[in-house]
Amino acid sequence: MHLRGLAGGRLPTLAANGALLLSGVLSSVCISRALAPQGRGEYVTWQAWGAGVAILAIGGLPQALVLDRRHRLPAVVTALASTLTAALVVVAVLAATLHPAPLLVVATVLVVVANQVGAIGPALAQRAGRMGAQFNLARLAPQAAAFTAIAALLATGDRTAAHWLLAIAGSQAVVAVGWAAVALRRLQGSGAPRRLQGSGASRRVRGAKGTGLTARTWHLFPANFATQVQYRFDLIAVAALFPHTTVAFYAVGVAAQAAVLAMGQASGMYRFANRSGRLTGGQSGGQSGLRDELRHALTNAGLIAVPLGVSSLVWVPAVYGSTFAPAGPIVTVLCLAGVVQSVDYLLVHEVLRRRTAATLLRGRLPGLLTVVTGFLVVWWLALPVAVLGLAPLAGYAVSSVSFLRALRRPVPAPAPPELVGVR
Repeated sequence: MHLRGLAGGRLPTLAANGALLLSGVLSSVCISRALAPQGRGEYVTWQAWGAGVAILAIGGLPQALVLDRRHRLPAVVTALASTLTAALVVVAVLAATLHPAPLLVVATVLVVVANQVGAIGPALAQRAGRMGAQFNLARLAPQAAAFTAIAALLATGDRTAAHWLLAIAGSQAVVAVGWAAVALRRLQGSGAPRRLQGSGASRRVRGAKGTGLTARTWHLFPANFATQVQYRFDLIAVAALFPHTTVAFYAVGVAAQAAVLAMGQASGMYRFANRSGRLTGGQSGGQSGLRDELRHALTNAGLIAVPLGVSSLVWVPAVYGSTFAPAGPIVTVLCLAGVVQSVDYLLVHEVLRRRTAATLLRGRLPGLLTVVTGFLVVWWLALPVAVLGLAPLAGYAVSSVSFLRALRRPVPAPAPPELVGVR
């Protein structure tokens, strides 16, 4: 690992991911202790709906921003408006179908805004290769705002799930909008963008039907949609089909899995941002670099997963309270899933750099089918909730193998141009 790579982005990103790890677990503990399993389950249910809808509806906008630097302010705003509109339509349908309390609907809308607008700042930083302070502060600022809201709620003694979701999502949305506005203003004031030396999906994205960022966003949508469905299917399905207490227990496992992923995904974030400079050594150089990054991802994720997973039966009731003791086995399984997901995350971005969106979709579908099938089998047989965690674990393993196979296939050489009029 080069010192320049560490100082330029990998080490700051790893440190920021560590901060997100600690803050995510701490916020999960605070919310769980304040709301108890029933309230925590209600909170997670609507947070999961809002975040899931937001990320699924955003299409491939963040990836399109990183892969093609030509787009300016009007194109970004138009594309974001289209994805926000799509997400809010889905929230309206959910509200009309499930009839939640009005405050929960408003809170869910704020979750959508926080997640979609909050993705713009980090994407623009990756696009510019600014993987130090700009990229990491864009991710840390909304979490800091959430802690401010949590502190205020704890001080007031409020124990209503809707109030907690409204306050936390609202604070994150305000910070996300403010940060995105600053990033977009910087984009507007920047000079003409440099021409990319992209490959694979980056060229394919620029060649998608239509010339605007919106067209390119929706060009990447199928692959990104399938990826996010696989990443979020288990929590959304648990929220939809199980009681609030079960949702709360599973959410503890998801928080631990997110902590593992936060450390494991640093390599993928850094490598994706440096897409144009690391593949100049040819196919073999790319494969060698990928092996190094896979080793880094597994090491970083394993350093968190092993202690959290092995001791889950002890630390979960000690930290969350005895009422959350049933979450211990779920934590163990999902910590292991987080390690495999770290590999999946890195390979997703490698496919985007070196192949096409269609390749990503083809590699994703077997893993997605594995997750859905595994979940339905566990639900149908009424197996313990901890067994549900095996479904995403198996899905990430299957998709990772598919991506590795796709990356090892040689890229066909482009056809020579036709010489019209030459005899």
